[in-house]
Amino acid sequence: MFTTITQAERDVLGVSQLPDSPQITAARLKELFDSLGNLAIDHFITHIDEISAETAASNIGVTVPEGYTASPLLQSLLNEMVLKLNGALTDRHTHANKDTLDGITATTKQNYDNLVALLNGIDSVQTSLSDSNDYIPTSHAVANHVSSAIANADFVRPNQLLDDIYPVGTVYMTTSATLNPTVMFGGVWNLLKTEGGIRYHERTA
Repeated sequence: MFTTITQAERDVLGVSQLPDSPQITAARLKELFDSLGNLAIDHFITHIDEISAETAASNIGVTVPEGYTASPLLQSLLNEMVLKLNGALTDRHTHANKDTLDGITATTKQNYDNLVALLNGIDSVQTSLSDSNDYIPTSHAVANHVSSAIANADFVRPNQLLDDIYPVGTVYMTTSATLNPTVMFGGVWNLLKTEGGIRYHERTA
């Protein structure tokens, strides 16, 4: 550590130890008055030497960090720290995964922008349905609305439209070998015959 001025050094210098009427020469009295100031000056000069020395870092309790090759001089340590910091900042923009990370960042931002655009103008999420464009309903609200509509509506019979267009006994003709009226229209259809490339299907139910 740095050299310090001790109390013992101060006790033997100055004029505090002299009697009220010292029997000494003026030159000696001046020397005693100057001694404490000279002690401070001497220690200040010593501090300058200690800061400039190879042991400067350890003098203030600093050790050279692991991985550093600089000498214990404070300036050398500071210079290497700056170089390593600048190198780390450069590496951050040139590491092998930069393109991958940039891609992930760009994709994440695009997804976020899409979500913001989708929800633009939406103020909140509500537990009921209405014709407002200012909020979106929860899935529970949609389910309740549909259930209520089913319970209160007078629905058309499932086969009513089919019965109106293709009543039971209707014969459907097609040139397609893969077309199945049951799949297309519903109901039950039987293949009656195939003649001249035409397939005849009769609805039986």
